Amino acid sequence: MIEIIEIDSGDGSDMEIIRDSQTDDNDDDSLIILNDFKENPYESLLDSTDDEHDNNQFLDESLAGDAIFSLITQHKQSTNLDLDKNGGNNIKNEPSIKDSKVEIKQSDLGDDFDEELGKKMKRFRDISDDITTLKKRALDYEYRTDSNNIALLKKQIKYKEISNNYLEMVANETLSGKYKDWFFFTENSRFNEDILEDIENFSSKEIMLKYGDFKKLLVCFGTNIKYLYQDYNISDLKYKYDTLSILQPIDTMKVIIGHYFIIDPINFKKFFPSLLLDRNFYESLSIDDDWCTSFYNKITPKIFFKNYFKVVNKTDFFLHYRLIRIIPSSKNLIISLIFSTSVEVKDVEKNPVIEMFNYLIDEKNYKNLLYFILVLSGSNLVPFGSNKYVDYFQSCINDISDENSNEVELTLVRNILKLFEKVLS
Repeated sequence: MIEIIEIDSGDGSDMEIIRDSQTDDNDDDSLIILNDFKENPYESLLDSTDDEHDNNQFLDESLAGDAIFSLITQHKQSTNLDLDKNGGNNIKNEPSIKDSKVEIKQSDLGDDFDEELGKKMKRFRDISDDITTLKKRALDYEYRTDSNNIALLKKQIKYKEISNNYLEMVANETLSGKYKDWFFFTENSRFNEDILEDIENFSSKEIMLKYGDFKKLLVCFGTNIKYLYQDYNISDLKYKYDTLSILQPIDTMKVIIGHYFIIDPINFKKFFPSLLLDRNFYESLSIDDDWCTSFYNKITPKIFFKNYFKVVNKTDFFLHYRLIRIIPSSKNLIISLIFSTSVEVKDVEKNPVIEMFNYLIDEKNYKNLLYFILVLSGSNLVPFGSNKYVDYFQSCINDISDENSNEVELTLVRNILKLFEKVLS
């Protein structure tokens, strides 16, 4: 006989025991305990996985005639039917997690929380999208117009086995112009080193017989002959690309060039500034301040600058800065020669330094302006620390910075002036 007994569990919930009165009271296997069965009818009885399907089918067949199992089965079916009729959740039809919604309640995020953060992030994303679009347009424009640059570059380069990747990289860099410079040695070297190892044992006459005068020596090193027999101005030539010609090692050039100060002093003095300013010569680790300064002093500063300003414009501060880097002692002299500052000018607007500064600003020649500041800073005219020039420069740069915030050179100039102002202040 089947009996259902309700027992108080002591925690406020009832426990039902289904018992077969024909079994022994002490037979624990005859009891099926359904704790909280009515509230969660499928939590314990219906929690079966696909892996348990075969076992459940076997139990259904084995216990088909068992009275207790029949009662449990009927109760389960009745409960599922009631849930479906009342719109309850059936296990098979439970909503997926991705369809669920989480209710977010208002909470105190503190005084430091920015309530406009969402709007600011949206503006930031919009600006980022605009920048990406502009960059894409710029790149498309550059690649559309660079075919002519690549063709021109191929004609200039002496080394014909250069990769196309290099050509595209150089030709596409049209903003900074960092690959364009002054190159005095543009042809392949034809220098013969036969007597170089014993050159100290040869007289000036023997060296002259071997290599000729200084002009012929420069041609052997790779100088284009047009620079040697006609007037030219480096600043007016507009800087060119490196021809990637085969150059003689700078160490070798130094040894033989040094002898020509005595062998052919006239041509040596004339072409020495052009040689020093050559980018490959200037950037060589073999060239040091002592070597350059020694010949600068032998030539004498007066004669050196007489020849220097024949090939370099006074407004070309890029090359002036290069010269100062390799001959530091020339700094104050070159500034005085450019600006003629021997007489103090009381009217600020008529001061040649201020006039040059204003001219570069008006022309928006910010690259040259940057080198103008680098040349002047730390000189006798514009010493480190706060002075009338630095104050004027800073005031003007701050005024135009907002309008030209994208100009990298202006940012550099502003930071350099701040740095130099604090050196001795």
